[in-house]
Amino acid sequence: MLKFFLLFIFLIFFYTKNLNQKCIYEKFDFADIDNQGNSYFVKNDQIKKYNIKGELIKVFSNKKLGSISSIDVSNPLRILLFYKDQSAVLFLDSQLSEQSDKLDLNLINLEQSVLACTSVNNSVWLFNKQNCELVRLDKNKNINTGNLNTLLSIDLNPSFMLEFNNYLYLNDPNIGIILFDIFGAYFKTLPIKSINKFNVVGNKIYYKKENKFYSYELKNYETEEIEEFSKYQIEMLITENFQLRIYNDSTCISLRKY
Repeated sequence: MLKFFLLFIFLIFFYTKNLNQKCIYEKFDFADIDNQGNSYFVKNDQIKKYNIKGELIKVFSNKKLGSISSIDVSNPLRILLFYKDQSAVLFLDSQLSEQSDKLDLNLINLEQSVLACTSVNNSVWLFNKQNCELVRLDKNKNINTGNLNTLLSIDLNPSFMLEFNNYLYLNDPNIGIILFDIFGAYFKTLPIKSINKFNVVGNKIYYKKENKFYSYELKNYETEEIEEFSKYQIEMLITENFQLRIYNDSTCISLRKY
């Protein structure tokens, strides 16, 4: 998480023949991008959305719930905001307007949830620390994995999770990235350790480790350093169409379309 940095955000957009640039000054704790090129910047209880032109579109804040712990923008029409301290999950539409289906985890005995992410069909994944279990909340049927420490004979302490192509990727820095199918069944564990966050694009996982950036091929299990990213950047976020690069030489971010 990037805390209390005043970053110079340099948005670079590549079109067929033209190069357009837009500069933004912003304070934020962490950032993300979606597949439409919109960028999101979170600072305490506030989230700001910029479009592909670098224009500020909307700002949302819910001071009653306090600081935002994490966001999931994999579905730009239904953005997930997780408030761990308040055991709450909010959903915003594309204009950052709050939707009516807020989740109060205290009411469903999931107040010990420490991670949350979006799932298909407007469902939600939660990791409940108290029972060391994954829970998928679905309007038709909820799924519960049971105690994963017992089932997998591990000591699980995950830091991040996301769903991609009907698989849930659960990251534990000491164990690796653990994959589950959409029904919560264990699939496999990838030997990528000592990381806190990653992106999955196509058949590759992109992550940072010890100030270097790598890609991990899911088909042949090969790891490759991305030297272009490792030279200057302190963070990299990737979607299918965009790269959000945070640089440490001029403390800037560039959003690249490719």
